[in-house]
Amino acid sequence: MGTAFDRGIDDCPDAKFHRLPLPEKPEGRFVRLTLLGASGTELDEVVAWGDAEVSDSAPEAINPVTEGQYPVGVSYETIKGITKSFVSDRESFYWVQSLAPEHKKQHAVWAQVPTWSSISGAAILPDPKDVNRPINIVMARNETECVALALKNTLVDGVRDVEVTMSRFQTSSGGDADGLTGKLSVFGVIGSRNFGNNLGPIFEADNLLGKSLMQKYLLNGDLIKDFPAVKLSPSGAAVLWLSVNTEGAKPGVYKAYLQIKGGEAVPVKVEVLDVTLPKPFALVGTYSGNVTNMFPFVYSDREEQDIDYALRCGISKWGYSKLVQKMAKERGMKMMYEIGALVPSIYMDNVYCGIWTKESDFGEKHEQEVAEHIKGVVQRAKSLGLSYDEWFGITGDEPHEGNIAAVAAMCKLIKKADPNVNIYVNPAYWIGFDDGGVASDHIVKKGLQRWYSKHVDISMPLVLLLQGRPQSWKEFSAPRLVNSYYLVSGHLGRSEQAAEVQLYRKYAWDSFSWGFNGWAFYSYYSPRGSAWNHFDRSPVGEGFHEPSDYSIVYPGPRRVIPTRQSEALREGYEDWCLLNLLKEKGKSADLQRVLKGYQQGKPMDELRTLALRAAASRK
Repeated sequence: MGTAFDRGIDDCPDAKFHRLPLPEKPEGRFVRLTLLGASGTELDEVVAWGDAEVSDSAPEAINPVTEGQYPVGVSYETIKGITKSFVSDRESFYWVQSLAPEHKKQHAVWAQVPTWSSISGAAILPDPKDVNRPINIVMARNETECVALALKNTLVDGVRDVEVTMSRFQTSSGGDADGLTGKLSVFGVIGSRNFGNNLGPIFEADNLLGKSLMQKYLLNGDLIKDFPAVKLSPSGAAVLWLSVNTEGAKPGVYKAYLQIKGGEAVPVKVEVLDVTLPKPFALVGTYSGNVTNMFPFVYSDREEQDIDYALRCGISKWGYSKLVQKMAKERGMKMMYEIGALVPSIYMDNVYCGIWTKESDFGEKHEQEVAEHIKGVVQRAKSLGLSYDEWFGITGDEPHEGNIAAVAAMCKLIKKADPNVNIYVNPAYWIGFDDGGVASDHIVKKGLQRWYSKHVDISMPLVLLLQGRPQSWKEFSAPRLVNSYYLVSGHLGRSEQAAEVQLYRKYAWDSFSWGFNGWAFYSYYSPRGSAWNHFDRSPVGEGFHEPSDYSIVYPGPRRVIPTRQSEALREGYEDWCLLNLLKEKGKSADLQRVLKGYQQGKPMDELRTLALRAAASRK
């Protein structure tokens, strides 16, 4: 007789998707799909969907990826799924009693929580004097600023159903504020093999996963799956992200209100200064894809929305794309496109693996082959309408002591073929060190001097080669088109530690402080297996697990889903623009005061406001 799948295949054998007819009134709630193939089939290669009822009385089957820990005793998670946030019923009761009378009556109250450091490291119990306090933000005319907020349940042992709203911004006279927008998003709690359960993806109301997936991958998915309607667990809190954008706003003071239905309105005051951030060039790279994806269906504007966010983060190192070129031009951003390898493919293994180590390994034949290859690369760039300063080529990835001689010789041949070609080199951490952890003079002289400063146009060494190593610093900071650095850090984005969240903002500050014009990291979006499951990697060797993912963003249905790490990257790029503005305005004293504060470890938000007011000052 055959199965429904057999009949679907027979009807249209070449189709990617097959409709499998079921009886007109099938009984049962579940369909079992069995796949038989010659080799293994990954689950994410298979998509099945239908129009069966999904409701409270007939829910989908959920098998959560991450599990929470629930202690014995009368205690509650203030952030569901995160054990560090537990509070006893007694402590929660006394916290409610400490609130002002008007706040006790509210179903929930608002309070700011750390925007760029750990939120869930302790119970969410805001100081009563900080409850429902006005939120004040100072901004330039073309940027985005964010504030992390907790919406805290005032019921110790019961669930509250609330819906959050945010009004439009208005002028002091009550009119709408053109060019000024605000939105609320909500944090999901996601698990990590390395760092436990933490706050991670930040969901907008129109970019939620399906309800079943929210509950599968997020420990608080059942509470936030209907956002902006949320459930507040007993003594619990929802953590929200307030994002304000001033693109095109006029200078002035504006106000909007946060509220839950029937609750007290909390004012959000935004002061827009007469400052417009420039878009100075910085080569910001991620060593991975700059767009995300959700299979099998995408909205027609999906790629554009993803690119928009990546550009807002300052990412300027791309493989060539007409759409990126168009969007960057509209925003006044300079890009640099990686056109391809500058080493002929027939020689790449010999260069990359360090098989060639001496000048004599490179003869006239190799020189001719390289020249012909470079000619083709240059022609391709010209066919795309790119000038030399808009593109570059690579010689391999992370050259080290074993292959640096071959890279050096190849760079010499490339420049001989066409001195205008921009060569990119990113030396790795094991080059140039002796057992004492300092730069070895022997390796530096043989590996870098006499060619690196002369032939490398885009220098992006690992940051460990720069710190406390004067010999390496001399080579890596010599004048050239781009001086930059990189760090491997992406999977640490699962952490809520302040150092790991703020790292992505500090890239820009360090680069500016060092006189560089670029930074990079691995990685923006490079998931291993499912982007939403950080437990789907197999152990590698005894006692070792491969990091779950190298990503600081998630793939949403409509567009990228950010995290605080990606938002810190965006914030850092805006800081970069502001610091350069002070430099352009000749405000050297203000600039040095801000940079000194950074070196002393003062909060970057505080320094940003100081720099912003200095930029607005006419003195």
